[in-house]
Amino acid sequence: MNWSSPNGLSEAESAVIKTLAYFGSVGQTMKKEDVWGWLYRPSFDFSREDIGKAIEELIVRRIVRAEDGNISLEVVDENEIRIAIREAAERKYKIAGRFAKYLAWIPGIRGIAVCNTLAWDVVAEDSDIDLFIITRPGAIWLARLFAAFPLRLFRARPGDKTRDPICLSFFITDEALDISELRILPDDPYLAYWTRSLVALADDGVFNDFTKSNDWAKNALPNSPSAIGAVERYFLCSTIFRLNTLLYGMLRSSGLLSLLEKSARKIQEKMFPKKIKELANKSTDVVVNDKTLKFHTDDARRNICEKWKLLRDTATPV
Repeated sequence: MNWSSPNGLSEAESAVIKTLAYFGSVGQTMKKEDVWGWLYRPSFDFSREDIGKAIEELIVRRIVRAEDGNISLEVVDENEIRIAIREAAERKYKIAGRFAKYLAWIPGIRGIAVCNTLAWDVVAEDSDIDLFIITRPGAIWLARLFAAFPLRLFRARPGDKTRDPICLSFFITDEALDISELRILPDDPYLAYWTRSLVALADDGVFNDFTKSNDWAKNALPNSPSAIGAVERYFLCSTIFRLNTLLYGMLRSSGLLSLLEKSARKIQEKMFPKKIKELANKSTDVVVNDKTLKFHTDDARRNICEKWKLLRDTATPV
């Protein structure tokens, strides 16, 4: 197929540039074979062969650079590209997996996933281990309190330690699986990539529902894999989750869950840093309610979006 656009590029080449521009905006390179799977809003149903040919043509035209099996746009400053440390990623996944086994016992927790840079294996020695957690209704504050307690006790949170800190900055209940309202409109490529790149460490099946509830992300990244993530890093704690569900049901039917949840909310709200209190519910950066707890006080999505557009436009011939 021979699609063409007004700037002299084929539609497939434009799709490659748009996608590489996003990864460049977050300091990442790509493997040639991965580009098709992560095309952002492609204008056509391109085949892998279409995209492979487009990449080779862009390399010949020096719009795309290729080095050591990785590709990126020529306009991306090589000094801004993160150097991934595989050993660090493997170590952080082991830590995340051990902590996820503890989290799975907390009443109300249904799923735990790795997100952000670790989900892409693009980490440095001092990178955080970011986790995304889904709970049952009426247990989000209690779950966060119990999840954060050992991290506070052993000083394992960001700011407390520089090696492998665990960040618990995003919780939702299964009543708020559709996170489309958290997008920065009119376009939020970061949240789409974030949603489709989650690597589930443990769940009771809730991530299948999460994936179905976020079709908007699949529409933006039509070739992307499921949010369940890498099978070798995933475990289904059926016994643990059965006991978890049983305890949650007992607490809820007795009325004790409601009392514990209210107390957990009061305790944590008193401990909120000043910045969270100032930014709470004023944008999609910091969201604080009984269905969503999102504490991204330094949300970089707007800057990433602007840089993505700049790289895309700069890389495109006039």
